[in-house]
Amino acid sequence: MPREIVWLVIVTAAVVKSVDTSHLQNESNDPTPGMILLEELIANNTEALCKYVKCQEPLDVTECPENSVYLDGAGQFGCCGACVSFKKSGEANCTGSIDPAYGGDYTTTDSVSGPDGLHNSKDSFDHSNYVSSSWCDFGLKCNSTQMCEAGGEAEGGCLYIRQQYYTFLNTNYVSYRDDYRWAPNCTPHGGYAELQRKGPLGEEMHVCVDSAGNTIYGRIFQWQEDLLINMNCKCSRRVWEQLQAGEPSVTLHCMENGNYEELQCEDGWCYCVHSESGTPYSTILPEEAMQFLPCYNETLVGEQYLRRCDSISEASGQLTYHMLSKGVYGPAGLYKCDPDGSFSGEQCLHGECQCYDKYLSTILKASSGGGCNCARDQWLYSNEGNSHVKLYCASPSNKFDAGVYYTLQYYGDIGVYCVDQDGVRTSPMVYSEYVDHLDCEEAAKCQNGDNDACEKACLDCEPDFFVKYSTQE
Repeated sequence: MPREIVWLVIVTAAVVKSVDTSHLQNESNDPTPGMILLEELIANNTEALCKYVKCQEPLDVTECPENSVYLDGAGQFGCCGACVSFKKSGEANCTGSIDPAYGGDYTTTDSVSGPDGLHNSKDSFDHSNYVSSSWCDFGLKCNSTQMCEAGGEAEGGCLYIRQQYYTFLNTNYVSYRDDYRWAPNCTPHGGYAELQRKGPLGEEMHVCVDSAGNTIYGRIFQWQEDLLINMNCKCSRRVWEQLQAGEPSVTLHCMENGNYEELQCEDGWCYCVHSESGTPYSTILPEEAMQFLPCYNETLVGEQYLRRCDSISEASGQLTYHMLSKGVYGPAGLYKCDPDGSFSGEQCLHGECQCYDKYLSTILKASSGGGCNCARDQWLYSNEGNSHVKLYCASPSNKFDAGVYYTLQYYGDIGVYCVDQDGVRTSPMVYSEYVDHLDCEEAAKCQNGDNDACEKACLDCEPDFFVKYSTQE
C-alpha cells in the first residue's frame, strides 16, 4: 500500500472507531484513487484496517463495568474489542444466547437490532466500547417466551456442577452430611477459572487447574497466608497452555502459588513483570546485569537465573537438538522440573519412580508410579513444624507405602473421610467405627454434580454416624 494511503488509514482509524465513508471525498466531490482504495479496505477487509488502529490502553477485562465481559474481535465489536453486557437469568425479551451450546456463537437472527445480536447504537456503544446485548449470558438459554433461564449445561462442565451445587443447596443440603461439597469457580465461557478453592469451609486448599478443572502446578494451604495474597495461577495456566501447544519453556518461572515470578529472563535478557499479570514494567538488561533490575532478589535467584533442574533440562534439550541434527537420537531428559525451576516430586528412571523433595536431595517414598502429592505434603508439613499432622500415603490397590494419598484419611482417633489426590476431603466425615459405610465413589459423583448420588455417599447412615461440627441442624 502506498505510504500516503497507510498514513491516511492510521489517522482516520485512530480518530473514530466506526468510519463513515461519506466524508472520504475531496473538495470537488470526486473520490481520489487513494479514497477509493480506503473505501474498499473499510468495506471488504476490516481486519486489515484494524492493524492501523491504536486502541485506548489498556482496555481489558479489569476495566469492564460489573456484570460485563471483555470480548475481542475485529468486525464484531470494533477494532479495539468491547465490554459486553449480556442478559441475566429471568430477564425478558431475549433474542438468543451467547453460549454455543444453545445456538449462540455469534449467530444472528432477524429480530436482533445491530450486528451479531449486539446493539451498536450511540445510546449503548459509548467511547469506552461498552455494548449491551439482547442475548442471554453464558450458561443461559433464551426459552420460547423470550426469557433467559438456566440452560442445563452438559454434564461434567464447570457451570453444570456449579448449577447442580446451588440447586442441591436450596433443596436437600444437610450440613453435617454434605459440607464437603464446594462450588467451582467458572469463567464466563463455562471453563474452569485458573484458581479454585477446593474443599469444605475452613479446610479449603487453593489449587491451580487447567481449563478442564485438572490440578496443575500450584497448591497452597490455608496456613500459607503469604502465598494466598493475590494468588491467581495465571503463570501456571500459561505454562500448561505452552505445553499443550508443544512449546515447553524452561525460562518462564512461576511462584509456588502459580503467579508469575517478578524476574523473568529469556535468551540472555532479563526484565521485571507484575506477579499477578506478567506485564513487564522495567527496562531489559542482559542476564549478566540482572542484579541491577528493581525486582532482582539475590536470596531467591542467586547469580544464575536458571535453577538446577531447568539448567539440566535446557542442557539436555540442546544436546538432543545437536545430536538430532547429525541424525543421532540423544538421551531422553532425565528429570522433570516444576515451573519454579525446582525438581518435580515424582522422578522416573528406567520405569522406576520415586518421590523426592524439591532439591532432589532426599528420597521421600517409592511413588508406585501414581504421583507424589502426599509424600510432598508430608515433607512440607514437617518443614513447617506441623509434624503432628498425620497423612496416610499409600497405594489404594495394595496399601503399600507410596507417594499418593490413600483414599481414606483419619481425623485423629475420631473421624474418617475420603480424599482426592490433592488431599482435599471429598466425603462426609463419620466416626471411625462407621468407616465401612462410606462410599468414596458416590461421594465423588455427588461433588461432580450428580445430586442423586449424595445420599449414597454414606450408606444407611443415621445422623449420629456423622462427626458434627454443630448441634444445630
